Amino acid sequence: MMKAKVITLGCKVNQYESEAMLSSLLQHGFAAAEDKETADVVILNSCTVTAESDRKVRQIFRRAKKDNPDAVMVLTGCMAQAFPEDARRLEEADIILGTSNRKRLVPDLLAFLSARQRIIDIAPHTNDEKFEDLNVENFTGRTRAFVKIEDGCNRFCSYCIIPYARGRVRSKPLEDLKAELAGLGANGYKEVVLTGINLSAYG
Repeated sequence: MMKAKVITLGCKVNQYESEAMLSSLLQHGFAAAEDKETADVVILNSCTVTAESDRKVRQIFRRAKKDNPDAVMVLTGCMAQAFPEDARRLEEADIILGTSNRKRLVPDLLAFLSARQRIIDIAPHTNDEKFEDLNVENFTGRTRAFVKIEDGCNRFCSYCIIPYARGRVRSKPLEDLKAELAGLGANGYKEVVLTGINLSAYG
């Protein structure tokens, strides 16, 4: 059984998405690697708020490859979406995903394991994009859960990269939110933090 670990940089939205990706891997027969354990797959969910955060992404990604020399290395998140050319230059990355198509993680991973050819799978954000269908029922090592209910921003402030990294505002449908909260409650979570890129734009 192949073991995977997810390294998360940045905000609570990233933490939620990392847990969703790990859940998807577990459902497809992977196991979660322990903290100090060498992994077969390493996923870094990146942040890109500042140039310093981009530098930190590169540093941590290379260190993770050094610690897991035989692992399939996956770069995803805001840095990969906002600066795809910079992401491409990170030679240690076997698979590069953005922020709009994380459902492609498992198919891309299986394709890489079969062909051993680098995969760059960054889908551009569109104005009519739907809310990404992610779902989490457990949060590894946490007593409270995060649930992403909104993504994207329409403001395009001159100093901010987020609309380019995250796309336009879109919201989790209320029925989907109710179902996800019910699942978390059934698994013993008594507290849930609702999170998003611009929560005030929900709905």
